[in-house]
Amino acid sequence: MARTYSRREFYDLVWSKPITHIAKDFALSDVAIHKICRKHQISTPPPGYWAKKNAGKTAVQTKLPKAPRSTTDNVTIAAPELRDETAAVAAAREMARVRASDEPVGVIPHPIIERTLAELRAASPSHRGLVSVGPRRH
Repeated sequence: MARTYSRREFYDLVWSKPITHIAKDFALSDVAIHKICRKHQISTPPPGYWAKKNAGKTAVQTKLPKAPRSTTDNVTIAAPELRDETAAVAAAREMARVRASDEPVGVIPHPIIERTLAELRAASPSHRGLVSVGPRRH
């Protein structure tokens, strides 16, 4: 069954807990939640917001902007059964997303990759903001 919220209700939900947690509640990705917010012009917490809040520091909450005429006041999110996705598929997709975001353990990068990364980190950007590594001179 689809869930419908007003813009204000969805804004309050987005600012009540991290978007990754909201995404799990809807069996969606956090990117999908961000796209829904962007479509309905609902501001989302910036990176580091929840870390600051959990550390007891001041975290500024952006106000809900007025909705332009082209935006509806209702936010409707389709339930997993309307997306032809079983709970097992949703769980597998979420597990794959979590694994993809984890740092690989015990993986040793190729020496050429290590040298290239080291040179890129040490290089200064050009006036256009580009960083490049030239051929090695012996």
